[in-house]
Amino acid sequence: MITLGENGYITVEQFKTWCNARLIEFFAYNDLQIEAAIVVASVDFIDTNYTFKGCKLDEAQSMSLPTDDVAIADIKNAVAQAVWQQLRGLLFTPELTSNDGEVLRKREKVGPIEEETEYREGSVRSYTYSTTKIDRLIAPHVIGNAGGLSILRG
Repeated sequence: MITLGENGYITVEQFKTWCNARLIEFFAYNDLQIEAAIVVASVDFIDTNYTFKGCKLDEAQSMSLPTDDVAIADIKNAVAQAVWQQLRGLLFTPELTSNDGEVLRKREKVGPIEEETEYREGSVRSYTYSTTKIDRLIAPHVIGNAGGLSILRG
C-alpha cells in the first residue's frame, strides 16, 4: 500500500488519472505492479537523484518531501512519468556486459573501406535511458538546472 511521503509520491489512482489524461494505456499492469513501480520511482529514483529546494518539514520524515518550498503534489507529473518508465523497464538500465569497452582509438578509411577500433582493456560499454522528461518536469522544484546540464543529485 502506498503512503504519500513514506514510500511514494503519488497514489495508484493519481497515476491512472495521469495516464488517462494522456491516453496512455496502462491496462496491462495490475495495481500491485503499479504500486511497486511507484515505490521504485519515488524512493529509488526521485528521492535518490534529486535535491529539493527548501528544508524538510519534519526531520524525522522518511522521504525528502515535503519541504517548506516544495509540496508532494508539485512533483506528481514527474513521478508519474518515472512510474511509467519503470513499468516499461525504461527507468533503470540493466547491468550489461559487452566485449566492447571504452574506445581508446578509432581509425576509418573510406576507400577501400577499412575500420579499426581499439578498446581500453578491462572497460565495458555503459548504457543509460533518457530521463529528460522527468528532469524537465521536476526542474522548478530542485536545486540546480534541468535538461542534463547541472542538476544537483544527491
